[in-house]
Parts: sequence; C-alpha cells; structure tokens
Amino acid sequence: MAAFRPYHGETIHLPDPVTRDPFLESIHRAQFKPVPNNFKKLDAADIAQVRANPNSSPWLPQQEKGTRPSCALPYELSVGGALTADRKAFAIHFAAGRELFGKRSAGGAFHVYVPGPSHTDGKGSTRAYAVSPR
Repeated sequence: MAAFRPYHGETIHLPDPVTRDPFLESIHRAQFKPVPNNFKKLDAADIAQVRANPNSSPWLPQQEKGTRPSCALPYELSVGGALTADRKAFAIHFAAGRELFGKRSAGGAFHVYVPGPSHTDGKGSTRAYAVSPR
C-alpha cells in the first residue's frame, strides 16, 4: 500500500513483528558470507556494444518489467529562466498552478545549485525556494 493512497476503510494487514533472536543471528551469520566475486571485466567489444545500443546491453541495469499502481500527487510545478536585459544575472521564475487539481493543488520546493566559487565555501552554493499554488 502506498503512503499517499487514499484510505477507504479497507482492512490494512500489518507486517509480522520481527523475532529478535533469529534476526540477530542472521546479522551475525552475514559476516561469514563470501565476498561477491561474480563480476565481469568488460572488454573493448562489450564497451562498444554498450555505446552502440545501451538499451539492449546486458551489462547495464535495466528497468524492471511491469507497472505498479500509484496515486497522482497534486503538483503542477513549472520553472522558467532567462538572462536579464543587462546580461549580468539569470532570473528564475518558479510557479505552482491550480489548473489541473483545483483546490487540492499542492505547492512545491525547489533547490537551485550554483556551481563555482561562493562567498561561503569556495565550492558552489545552493538556495532553497518554495511556492504555493496560485
């Protein structure tokens, strides 16, 4: 059951509690398992295959097959940006709309990552912004 799925009075089955001693024993036994060693070093032909068609390569992770039901979250977020007229700054406009979800619309949070030296740590900076639906 998803955390954001609406509740309609159905019975929710809770998971069984963890039995302490067997669980701790399984943690203890884990230290005796062998280190994974089933890795394959990719040769030039494997790398060429990945570069030519990444979606059919057996060496890259693949999306699991099938679908899972989910509930739509009531977001209608948008971001726009452009250089200012004097070309000395970049102006960003954040928005959360109400057109799709009406009164149920939710706001959102945005994080802006600015690369390069900053006034605090010399590595870059971040800024956090929030918008409410309008």
